[in-house]
Amino acid sequence: MKTPSRSVLIPPAALAVFLLAFVPFARAQEAVAPTTATANPAPETAAPAPETVAVSPEVSALPPAAVAPENAGTQVVGGFEPSPIEMPALTPYRWGPVDVSPRILYRYLYGDGIRAQAGRPSNTAIHTIAPGVVFGLGPHWTLDYAPTWTLYSNRAFSDRLNHLAALNGATSYEDWALRVSEVFASTSYPLVETGAQTSERTWNTALNATHSVGQRMLLDLGFGLNARFPDNFPDSREWTTTDWLHYKLSPDWDGAVGLGLGYVDVSPGPNMTFERPQVQISWQATQKIGFDLSGGMEIRQFNSSGAGDLKNPILSGSLHYQPDEATSLSIQIGRRVTTAFAANQVSETTYGSAAVTQRLLGEFFLTGNYAHQDAKYVSTVAGVVAGRDDTYDSVGLRLSTSFYRGGTVAAIYRYSRNTSNQTNFAFSSHQIGFEVAFRF
Repeated sequence: MKTPSRSVLIPPAALAVFLLAFVPFARAQEAVAPTTATANPAPETAAPAPETVAVSPEVSALPPAAVAPENAGTQVVGGFEPSPIEMPALTPYRWGPVDVSPRILYRYLYGDGIRAQAGRPSNTAIHTIAPGVVFGLGPHWTLDYAPTWTLYSNRAFSDRLNHLAALNGATSYEDWALRVSEVFASTSYPLVETGAQTSERTWNTALNATHSVGQRMLLDLGFGLNARFPDNFPDSREWTTTDWLHYKLSPDWDGAVGLGLGYVDVSPGPNMTFERPQVQISWQATQKIGFDLSGGMEIRQFNSSGAGDLKNPILSGSLHYQPDEATSLSIQIGRRVTTAFAANQVSETTYGSAAVTQRLLGEFFLTGNYAHQDAKYVSTVAGVVAGRDDTYDSVGLRLSTSFYRGGTVAAIYRYSRNTSNQTNFAFSSHQIGFEVAFRF
């Protein structure tokens, strides 16, 4: 039986009309716009490990520091990267001692093969409205908040007001550099891992301290707490500490040895502890090219379950190359072990992704990306076999341009597919749409 619809769907062909009509108008208006005052741009942050996503409006709605936490679940809808356009920094509004930088994003998507419930693929239009604001709280603190309305045309899905907030602080004391961050997300999206729309709340806390030891050595200390509270699945709280000792091998090369320790409280389910000895090598020849690569072993123990230790190699690597202002290339690879949504399971995940951005005609940016991920689910209880293996692939295209002083407009497309030996989790989805974003 055909699922009833709640709104008129915008046909994908409307994208061509939208770009042809809107972009020339935006360019004409931009030509008479006043010159933008400049300010210091927000610092760049390292890109997170790729997520198997199908719709994540926060990715473009928020700056990198406020992207939804990695433990928030791999989404089926979205995974659209932030605009590659480097917009001129706008002078924030002043409210006493507080700087205020508002923004807003609207995105329309039409997708097929998306699962609101396990084993039931559906077609739907998705409207996303995401206002947001960054508060500069003096020289050391920023607070970023974005409520995001996600509306579906198909009644099989539930409309949702999502929330994402990030507090970041940085300071120094004598030879120490100190950083702290707190990220909260309350979301409800279709997830690859659950095969259905899943509501969850996550808290991620990170503390970091670095200290120079002589001319060549650097001590890097880190603590984290990642908490996840999904509906209808076990809760988890993971405490970690990861500490590195760096040694400057040359002006271009850096090496480090590190040790990570962690404790995971799962309710219900067996708790876990783990150790991660690692080594790291980094190379930064120029601003145009560099890479980071770290690897080691994770030894994970399961408390009161009778299961033996789980040993896995772990890996994290990234490469960036920007031969000129018009072209950039980035590659990520990795392997990690995380607590699964399903009770009494962890997932062993190997992933890789690549993205290329090219400026066209001096005005447009075309970005193409590919991601691959293999996930194997392992039981944390003796005598029980999880028996699930997934392979996820996605290909995406994004054509974007700017207008006025703080606006971007983009056409977006993504094809994603998950193959699984358990049919309720397999899907294939095409998503096409556009988005308009503006910073004030």
